[in-house]
Amino acid sequence: MGLFWHRKHKDATEGTPEAPQDVVSEPAEGEDIAAGGVAPAASTGYTRGQDGLGPYDADSDDVPEARRIDAGALQLPYVEEARIQFSVMQQQGTVMGVVYSKGGTSVQLQVFAAPKSHGIWDEIRPAVITSIVSQHGHFDEVDGHYGKEVDASMVGPSKGVRVPVRFIGIDGPRWLLRAAMTGAGAQGAQDGIDFLHEILDNLVVSRGQTPHPPRELLPLRLPQPDRTAPRPERPSIELPKRGPEIQEIH
Repeated sequence: MGLFWHRKHKDATEGTPEAPQDVVSEPAEGEDIAAGGVAPAASTGYTRGQDGLGPYDADSDDVPEARRIDAGALQLPYVEEARIQFSVMQQQGTVMGVVYSKGGTSVQLQVFAAPKSHGIWDEIRPAVITSIVSQHGHFDEVDGHYGKEVDASMVGPSKGVRVPVRFIGIDGPRWLLRAAMTGAGAQGAQDGIDFLHEILDNLVVSRGQTPHPPRELLPLRLPQPDRTAPRPERPSIELPKRGPEIQEIH
């Protein structure tokens, strides 16, 4: 079972996960295919892992060809045997985030607007830590593959249970990608860490030219699968407050 976080507001400083709900969305076979050191790019604070792979910016000229799902501001890589979840605020019709789940690890993705001049993860991280502490969680700030990360231990849904969460922020040109990993990967399981990299190393952020104030959630949308294409075989296949409904994509 994967852990899923819901947010009532569209602000990158809100680092509090909420009640888990599970739903599956798997891409159709014919659907459009539309981590250590950190390497900066220009003056935007654009960071990548030490291997120089993704996340990529859609306007850069080094985006490799790969099978991806068009979800608006995020072009999501297809990961074998993974499930993809979307959280939707039904009244507003707003997609709040995307979650990949596989083998006991879940990775939540959200992308926010940032200024042209600099990245904002260094500004956002203290607010995420404050949110963790306010919920009686514990944290460590560590150097990870993508720069500074926050390893947290949050109060779980059951008494006496704590949930490990790894928060990762990646600054791009006028955007901030925030990933939150839970489950086996957040506890150091290599399979879970590999899963995280399989997602981030192939992810593309499509910021677009529409003006957005810094820290505002960039628009995501539910993918539109090709209903005429055969579906692939279905692969096997979480902190407090009620959040948005979960919508399943067929």
